[in-house]
Amino acid sequence: MEAMIEKLFNETKRKDNKIRLNALNGLLDITEKKVDWFDEVFDDLKNRLKSDNSYQRSIGMMLLCNLSKSDNENHLKIVLPDLLQLLKDEKFITRRQTIQNIWKIAIEKDNLQKKIIEVLLEKFYECLFEEHYNLIRQDIISSLFSIHQKDTDSCPISIINDLIEDEKDVKLQKKYQKILNT
Repeated sequence: MEAMIEKLFNETKRKDNKIRLNALNGLLDITEKKVDWFDEVFDDLKNRLKSDNSYQRSIGMMLLCNLSKSDNENHLKIVLPDLLQLLKDEKFITRRQTIQNIWKIAIEKDNLQKKIIEVLLEKFYECLFEEHYNLIRQDIISSLFSIHQKDTDSCPISIINDLIEDEKDVKLQKKYQKILNT
């Protein structure tokens, strides 16, 4: 692994928000493409999913999702339960970030796709009593639509439309529908 990549990983552990965020953004940019060092960072990222620090849980999750295209050994199957557990994280932002990123694994890992879709569908109904449920539902619709765009068979548009129709608030229905029209 290049020294620059190693430096960025170390900086994601810093307490300084600016340094940590800049390092994370740099790694997210780099991991938009396939890399050859996934195995070297997997254990570190896996451990971050259970950190006491919500920033570290989020960093671990976002990087694992971005790195799914680089997982040649199917390591993500091992951590999928931990990743999905973040959908129930104590921190609202961590829950949202997980919903906003988990689709990246679903489009790269056919063997995990069904489980991810199933859990997102469950979360859509479970979140009704959570604070800001509308934002969670919006993220779920967006995530499912991202999966649909990659694989229309595994996530048919009819499933997404059914979720939108199940929303009781007409204004929210329209907002969710706009996601499909972008």
